[in-house]
Amino acid sequence: MVNTAEVMPGDFTRDADFSLPSERIKRAIVKAAGSERTTFFDAALTANRLFGNAVAANMFMLGIACQRGALPVSAGAVEKAIELNGQAVAMNIDAFRWGRRAAHEPEAVLALAGEAQNAETASPQTPEELIAHRARHLATYQNAAYAARYREALSPLIAAEMRVSGTPGAATEAAARSLFKLMAIKDEYEVARLYTDGRFKEKLEAQFEDIERVEYHLAPPLFAPKDSRGRSRKVRFGSYMGHVFRILAAVRGVRGRWFDPFSHTTERRIERGLVNTYMAEIEQIATLLEPSNLSTVVDFLSYPELIRGFGHVKQSALNSSSEKKNKIMNQLKSSSGSAERFAA
Repeated sequence: MVNTAEVMPGDFTRDADFSLPSERIKRAIVKAAGSERTTFFDAALTANRLFGNAVAANMFMLGIACQRGALPVSAGAVEKAIELNGQAVAMNIDAFRWGRRAAHEPEAVLALAGEAQNAETASPQTPEELIAHRARHLATYQNAAYAARYREALSPLIAAEMRVSGTPGAATEAAARSLFKLMAIKDEYEVARLYTDGRFKEKLEAQFEDIERVEYHLAPPLFAPKDSRGRSRKVRFGSYMGHVFRILAAVRGVRGRWFDPFSHTTERRIERGLVNTYMAEIEQIATLLEPSNLSTVVDFLSYPELIRGFGHVKQSALNSSSEKKNKIMNQLKSSSGSAERFAA
């Protein structure tokens, strides 16, 4: 009986590409124990949905084990032990019984816990749906003109992939994701919008019964103190920052204009340059797209995915992404008879 809830170890803080080998672990367990003797269930998520407390996952898993006949005692004996223990008796008995039902009717429990969508693989978005979704987000992020610029920049590649394969596919999807990443950076205005659009408040209220105060730890680029290596240090701000965030979110339309106080920082200038460069690259690489180099083109168009973080972290990631970009560019040049059309 395996609880499939994933808890990230500290490795993910040192490796941005770290991921848990969940499926490999599952296969190893099934190979060792046999599929007929193995039950996988995300007990932590289910317990949170049913009881608002992941601690109930332990008793939930015990219920699965009991129903599978893996305990040397009866269900009645377990419930009696819970009563004698005297800790959260009602919740633990309910969790135990829910676990027994999950072993017998997993789909019903998933549905009742509101996890039906997790029990089956979600239908993948088509490139057209992906572009439409990201364009809607960019309209909220900035305005309709910004979203239109996103669509327009992708149109040459869509046309090229239609010519090559008859439908927008992997290249269009890679460009749509990468360009969105470059255009929807989490700058001061976006952070302010995310804090004030209501979702942050909802999450706080759902997690805590009473909130005495809220503090924000930020590194404002214009006046954040520097450490010994010249890197910005975070500063603690009080709840009054909520009012500042609301003002910033309301005036986000000034983003990137000459009177935007943040637009003149080195980081913001680099970010705007990345967007312009990538848009030009999309247009140029569309002329090189052929069935034989599709996978290489997709690799090239995905290089912005390596650009992560803020400040000095982002600069380091930018250097790494440039190395990958130049390497793939050389592959495209050497493999394409039209390399001269692709400007470095």
